[in-house]
Amino acid sequence: MATSPHQGDALVTSLINCCTSFVSGFVIFSVLGYMAHITGQPIDKVVDEGPGLVFVVYPSAIATMPGSSFWSLMFFLMLLTLGLDSSFAGSEAVITALSDEVPAIARHRKAFVAALFGVDFLVGLFCCTQGGYYVFQVLEVYAAGFSILFAVFWEAIAVSWIYGLDRLCSDVRQMIGFAPGLYWRLCLKFFAPLMIGGVIVNGLISYEPLSVREAAVFPWQADTIGWVMAAASMAFIPGVAVYGICTTKGTFMQRMCTLCTPSNGGEGRRQRGGEGGGEQVAASTVVLSASNGVKTEALPPGMGERGGAGEAV
Repeated sequence: MATSPHQGDALVTSLINCCTSFVSGFVIFSVLGYMAHITGQPIDKVVDEGPGLVFVVYPSAIATMPGSSFWSLMFFLMLLTLGLDSSFAGSEAVITALSDEVPAIARHRKAFVAALFGVDFLVGLFCCTQGGYYVFQVLEVYAAGFSILFAVFWEAIAVSWIYGLDRLCSDVRQMIGFAPGLYWRLCLKFFAPLMIGGVIVNGLISYEPLSVREAAVFPWQADTIGWVMAAASMAFIPGVAVYGICTTKGTFMQRMCTLCTPSNGGEGRRQRGGEGGGEQVAASTVVLSASNGVKTEALPPGMGERGGAGEAV
């Protein structure tokens, strides 16, 4: 039973998402089977990777169905909503992160969002040109593959192993009233990093440059441009890590302990409560002694017990 409206909304959203995936699977394979039936070819000859599947194979199959105008409208409306949904999810991550780090962006959020989507629109115009199909393939292979998985892998490591699974579960308990169960703990700490890492390794093993896959279309410069685009986002993760190690005082091990220890000082105060409340709770502050490496942790008032009586942190 849902303990809050937000939890109920999350459950409904997750259920709708799963059901939509099942329905989409039935639709996709039924259309492919229908296309194979009317052409008299096996399915592996009908399926075409990339934009050709969406803009060539599917419209051709839908055009032969009864009520083709209605199904075509529904199909491309689905593509539109799917693209908007994916765009909002990715853009919101960028907007939220920059708003938290740069107060000026938070104060002018609407202008920043308008500028961001304006730049996205201009970049997307390259895919609408005569050579847009080839630009799309380069973006699909390099920009939408390794870079996203690389960022998500280190995000999973940072949340579960550096910030700490216990802290994360404690935060979740504060928000929804109970901590994640054993299944979610195992997924967050072990299964998610292992599976994402496995996908990355498998992708690197099976990687084939575009200049090799389609040598008549893509020169080797296309692969170079693709890897530069991928590295443009991936390089920030090791780059910030190296910068932190170089600017932190102490021996190498002390620097690693300092950088891998969550710390939230005066700027980490979070204001809690509703309209009438003004209670400010400071997050846990971790102090590392550079002389002997001793680490102490001070909890704020009221944080000594969580989740009920008898459950001490």
